[in-house]
Order: sequence, then C-alpha cells, then structure tokens
Amino acid sequence: MPVVIQKILALLFILFICTKIFAQNFYGFVKRADSTSTSIYQADVVITEEGIPFKTLKTYFDGAFKFSMNKGKSYLIKISYNGYKDTTYTITTNKKGTTSAQNVTIRLSKDGMRLMGAIKNQDEKFPIKDATIVLKNVMTRKEDRQTTSIDGRFNFKLEYETNYRISIDKFSPGIFNKYKDTAFYISTIGFNQPLDYKLDIVLDELLYPAIAARVGYNFSRQATNKVKPIIEITAIKKVPDDSTIVSAATDNAIDLVMKEKSDEDSIALANLNNEMQKLKDDLLTQAKVKQDSLMIAAVEKEKIAKELAFKKAQQDSLNKAIVAAHVKFIQDSVSNDKAEIAARAKAKLDSITRAKFEQQRIVKELALKNVFRDSVNKAAAIAHVKFVEDSTIRAIVCARIKFIRDSVSNSFAESVGKNDSIARIGVK
Repeated sequence: MPVVIQKILALLFILFICTKIFAQNFYGFVKRADSTSTSIYQADVVITEEGIPFKTLKTYFDGAFKFSMNKGKSYLIKISYNGYKDTTYTITTNKKGTTSAQNVTIRLSKDGMRLMGAIKNQDEKFPIKDATIVLKNVMTRKEDRQTTSIDGRFNFKLEYETNYRISIDKFSPGIFNKYKDTAFYISTIGFNQPLDYKLDIVLDELLYPAIAARVGYNFSRQATNKVKPIIEITAIKKVPDDSTIVSAATDNAIDLVMKEKSDEDSIALANLNNEMQKLKDDLLTQAKVKQDSLMIAAVEKEKIAKELAFKKAQQDSLNKAIVAAHVKFIQDSVSNDKAEIAARAKAKLDSITRAKFEQQRIVKELALKNVFRDSVNKAAAIAHVKFVEDSTIRAIVCARIKFIRDSVSNSFAESVGKNDSIARIGVK
C-alpha cells in the first residue's frame, strides 16, 4: 500500500511541474474605437504588478502585445497613444495561475481635436529636424511647444471654440539662419466634436543667411539685400529763356549769353557724364556683388542638397535597418514561439508517456499481488483440507481404538462373568 501512495504522489508532482512549465500568457490587442476598427502600431503599454512597475511594451503591426504573469497577482495595464485617451485595464491571476481573461481587445477613443502634420522645406519637401513649433492660445495666452524629430512631425491637442497662433521658433537649431520666419492663425470656433486636422507647414529657405546673430537684430523682420546706390547730384543753374534775352539785350549780349550758356551746358554735360560713369561703376559693382552672392548661394544650395541627399541616404539606410531589425525581431519571436510550443508539446508528451508507464507498472504490481493473494488462498485452502482430513483420520482412529478397547473390556468382562458362573456352579 505505501508503494501505491508513493506512485500517486509522483504523478501529482509531475502534473505540478507540467503546470509550472505551461505558464499563462496574456494577449492584448489595441484598436481604434471607430467604424474602421484599425489596429494601432507602436502604442505605449505600461504594466504594473501590485502597484510596482513590471514591464513597458510597444504594440506590433497588428496592435498586439503579450506578457507572462505570475500566480496570485493583480496587474494594471495602461494603454497610451498620441491623440487618443489613455485607457487602463485590470487583470488578476489566482493561485493556480489562471487569469481572469486571456485575450482582451482594447479600443481607444479620440481625445478632442488634434492638429497634426510635418514641417518640410519648400524645394524638396524634406522633413526638417529640430524645428520648434509654438502653438499659442490667443484667448488665454498659453503656449505649447514641440520640437520635431527626424520625421519632422508634430501633434497638438486643440480646445473647442478657441483661436490659436502658430509660429516657428526662429532660434530653434533646425530653423536658425536657414529658413524664413513663419506665423499664421487657426480657429476652432464652431467645432464641438473630435476631429483630426492635418496640416503640413512648408518653409522657404533664406537666400542670404547670416553667419551669426547680431546684438539688437530683430529676427521677426525679413532681411533684405537690396541696397540702393547713393548718387551725388550737382545743382545746375537755371538758364533764362531765349526770347527774354533777345528782347532785353543787344547782339553782343546775345553772344555773351550764348557763350555762357554753352559753357554751362558743357559743365552740366561733364557733370552728367561723371554721374553716369559713377552710376555705371556702382551698378557694375552691385551686379558683381549680386553675382558673387548668387554664386555663394548656389554653392551653399548645392552643399545643402548634398547634405540632404546624404541625410536621405542615411535615413533610407536607417529605415532599412529598422525594417530589417523589426523583421528579424518578428522572425525571432515566431521561432521562439515555435520552440516554446514544441517544448511544451514535448514536455506534455513526456508527462503523458511517464503517466502511461506508471499506470502500466501499477497494473502489473496489482496483477502480481492478485496472483500472490490467489496462491495464498489456495495454500490456505489446501492446508485447511489437509487439517480436516487429518482431524477426520484422527477421529476415526480414536473411535476405532475406543471401539477395540471397549470390545476388549466387554470380552474381558464376559470371560470374568463366565468364570464366576463356573465357580458358582462348582461351589454348588
């Protein structure tokens, strides 16, 4: 009997180990709470165990996430995604490791009105990194700032029935001395339902960027490189009318006046020629300066184009590396899941095989015990029969002996009686 109890305890231990191996996993899916019910990729999942931070996850392309849970614990799952309301969910496990729910679909609702988009340059429509966009509430004068990353994107929450001023911070690293100042206004007056407003901001490049900020310079003013030349104008005496001279002077006076007029015209013509030459020189100098600045701008533009092409190539390679890493991660996850499933199946098969072996062993032992019990019963029956036979023989022998003894006694008594009778007869 103790051997059977040991076998049962061994089976219970094996079942306990199998239960430990097949730990419970929680699977969740995050989707949008709209008619499309599309999955949300890269949503933040923060998990706390009994109020203590446990894990931080990101959802996959299908909006799924999973994690393993301990027995007898309570977990608080918080789902966050930009533009949607945060959602929390509580799940518990009992002492056996069974969860209150294994698969849960969490749907996120929009969080009011959103202003989203990207900041790009005008020429190549390439995203601008490190650009700070300022959203100012005109009514409350509250400002909200966001600095773009490598994708140039921004996402603001808007209030209903409000006016806003949107501007680009000219001192931000991605804008300073590169792009023109930009500011405009938007309004949410008349809106009272959740809405995603998409707006891409395109910036023009500065043709003549400054090397460094000057003290007292107003960056809100648009710089200009057009400088008008300064021309010195020499005053020319007014010449009297010819008709007046003819009527007022003689021929000599006319000749004198004409001579003076000719001298004045020569002086004026010389001054005009000098001014024209000076203006021409100034125009040539200005044209040369403009040509040099255009050449510098072209070289700078080519340099920026090369840098943008290099950055684009880097971004493409980075995106390819990210995609490859994600694909590898998915493949590793799939292979790990397959290996885990195979290990579980093998462990389950091994436990079933062991259980069958133990069952066969117990059946054999019970059969041996039954055979032994049957042999013992047979031996006992044979011994009992032999004992009965021996007892019967003894009883028969004893009865026979008693009968013989009684017969002898009777014969002796009869002989004695006969002798007494003979004696009596003789006496008579």
